[in-house]
Amino acid sequence: MLIVLDTQRVLIITVVLFLLILLKGKKYWQDIQAMCWRMKWLWLSLLILYGWFIPGSPVFFSDIIPLGLIPSSEGLIIGALRGLVLLNIICAVVLLIKTTSKEALISSIMWFITPFKWLKIDTGVFAARLVLTMDSVTGTETDIRESLQEQTQPVSYLQRGINAIATLLIKVEQQAQDSPTTTIVLPQADMPKLTQWLIPIALFVALYMI
Repeated sequence: MLIVLDTQRVLIITVVLFLLILLKGKKYWQDIQAMCWRMKWLWLSLLILYGWFIPGSPVFFSDIIPLGLIPSSEGLIIGALRGLVLLNIICAVVLLIKTTSKEALISSIMWFITPFKWLKIDTGVFAARLVLTMDSVTGTETDIRESLQEQTQPVSYLQRGINAIATLLIKVEQQAQDSPTTTIVLPQADMPKLTQWLIPIALFVALYMI
């Protein structure tokens, strides 16, 4: 329903997600803000791509600024709607991660990808790696910043980046070796109840009728 880019549907989904996050507390807002900040270059890309590459009426007219350098109002409207869709996805991801335990996520993913067992794929290993990666990737930005700060030698920006990546890879490998073995007890993942299957269907029908 978000992909369709119907303005009314997107706004309704936004209001529902924001109300859910508001009920959950301040911690959820902080996580959303942090994730949005990490995606700052993507937001800027959306602004440029839609504002300056979508033809339409210019936002304003000026005798000083050439018309080709002024963003279009239609492009900015579409870009803002796309940005709101992306914000909704971020909110939904935060709600999912924060309200579901690591063990429950692994069990759920294992149940969901059960058909892949026919292809001789170890779904348990895949699910565990996926969830553990999601759990540890939040600290990657800090590690990258620390690796860049450690590069004090007077070298080019390219060489500094290469040195930082090499340092980061060594740190990641060392952390993997030093990390203690963790035992995860998974809950039994049963078939979802009929009422649970009806929830996404009801949501789809309600949004479709708007």
